[in-house]
Amino acid sequence: MIIKQVLHINWGKKLNQSKRFIILGAMSLFILFLACVIWYSPAVFKGYPTYTMTGNYLLGRNIYQTALYSAENDFNVILSSNLIKNQGHPSALGNKLTSHLYAQLFRIIGLPNNHFLILISIILHALVLLLFTYAISYLFNFKIAFLFSLIYIFLPFNWCLPYHLGTYEFALLFLASFFLCYFFWKKHKKKYFFLITSGVFLVLSCLSKEALFIVAAFLFCYLWLIKQKKTLTYIFVPFIIVCSFYYLPQVKNNAYMQLFTTHVPEHLKAADFATFGHVYPDPYTYHFESKNYLSNLRDKIINNKQSSSVEKIEIMKSLKNTGIQDVGLIDRIKIGLILSFRHLFRFVSLDDFGGPFMFLLFLLGLYNLRQRNKHLAHFFMGWILFSIFLFSFIILTGRSHLMDFNLAIALFITLGLITLSQITINFLNLKKGWLNIFLMIFLCTTLYNCVLSSHISWSRIYDENKNLLVNAYAQEVIKKNISDNAVIAANLHFNDIINLAYSTNKSVVKFAPKTIENLLKNNKLSLAFKTYNIQYVIGYTDELTQGIIKQTHVSNIAHVPVKTIQMSSYKNFLMNIMK
Repeated sequence: MIIKQVLHINWGKKLNQSKRFIILGAMSLFILFLACVIWYSPAVFKGYPTYTMTGNYLLGRNIYQTALYSAENDFNVILSSNLIKNQGHPSALGNKLTSHLYAQLFRIIGLPNNHFLILISIILHALVLLLFTYAISYLFNFKIAFLFSLIYIFLPFNWCLPYHLGTYEFALLFLASFFLCYFFWKKHKKKYFFLITSGVFLVLSCLSKEALFIVAAFLFCYLWLIKQKKTLTYIFVPFIIVCSFYYLPQVKNNAYMQLFTTHVPEHLKAADFATFGHVYPDPYTYHFESKNYLSNLRDKIINNKQSSSVEKIEIMKSLKNTGIQDVGLIDRIKIGLILSFRHLFRFVSLDDFGGPFMFLLFLLGLYNLRQRNKHLAHFFMGWILFSIFLFSFIILTGRSHLMDFNLAIALFITLGLITLSQITINFLNLKKGWLNIFLMIFLCTTLYNCVLSSHISWSRIYDENKNLLVNAYAQEVIKKNISDNAVIAANLHFNDIINLAYSTNKSVVKFAPKTIENLLKNNKLSLAFKTYNIQYVIGYTDELTQGIIKQTHVSNIAHVPVKTIQMSSYKNFLMNIMK
């Protein structure tokens, strides 16, 4: 009903101030409610939420409890917060503002459990959508803004984003605030105030997620090329001032320096397992077997004919991104080409983007925006292409960055729907009154396509996720009354280890099964566990656990069978409709 009313408002007439306020208020409440419901729906249907926890939450907790930006000791054990002051060393992880903002949030609401963290993330992302919607309504009208918000909510990569905890929540909130101020300044009397404010929001966004420095770099180049020197000055003077005080003095102690140079101090490389874990299987291998391990990796690149070219390039990329080994120009081009294809093909990916149909709408929307506002179309497309080039050839990163420019993507698809509707009525020689009818049909088709694509994404995510297992392990750890000094060796993915450490507030370290097998063969496991003060193990096979206990006399916390949560028949029916 709300969709129908919004589509049938006469947007040609100027609405008075009170009517605009009522429409905007009603639309805002509806968008917030719908976004929260849709984004939380996977947890409702499956019976439990699946999520990926990053180190920013641990760091935020430790800042809240100890005022220290630290999570690990010198051997990269994730410490209980009670040990941070005495044993913790400073973390070199970037995106520090996100951790500090979460620490401030924890001071207000207390330390939440994992489930409440997801709700916080969903609410923050819903506020991001609201700010983006205001920006679009200012640029175009309420109708396009409303359609934009629906597309934004159902885009597969946006649907999954709130469950990547501690990544983009505050960064996108500041980025949305930047765009709102940046688009608002041209028609306002206090234009320079809004430009300065937009510059502050832009730098806050970059400090929350340093990948967004690319947005600032592109904006600087774009404004320079179109000769808007005053605009550039008002935005980037506050940007540079904030960076000069809060970022540049600490840049030498930032792990992201390893993306650009191999001349990085060893203490910086060793500061966080999240950094060198892209190459090494566990902290023990890094600290005690690094030379042999790297020798075997390099041998794989040079001599091993069984390794594929893509695998060799992936190893070279990982060595470069951890500051271990530089790459030559030819190898950089090879890596960049592979990564650029990976980034570009995400625009037709079914589970990331919604498939080729969504990409077709994206292209139609680009054409539509170019007819409406050539400068804005060039800005958005330039931003996307500039980012992909830097990600592929300079930074050498392969993870999905679609969420970095979700504003542009959702806008292009929205305008693509309008263009497709116009093409259809023109082809069928129908009156303009049919435009909204076809727009409704294509909108429903597009949203259903997104639901189907997201269903595939969520099925894969739930199949691969270990949250139930980690939660079961956490309950067993809490029952044991383990001291803070006793370290738990875990056979889990590092994000799951972070989850376990956050849930239990105990000291945990990753030990790969292969590392333990080698230590058992060489009769060195007891010494290794003594070095790390490991008194408990969790997550290993029964056979390997027996070997560990026999040689080290540590305790196995539990072999916990994970119970599958059954969906009700009604939920099952609804899920089958979406298959």
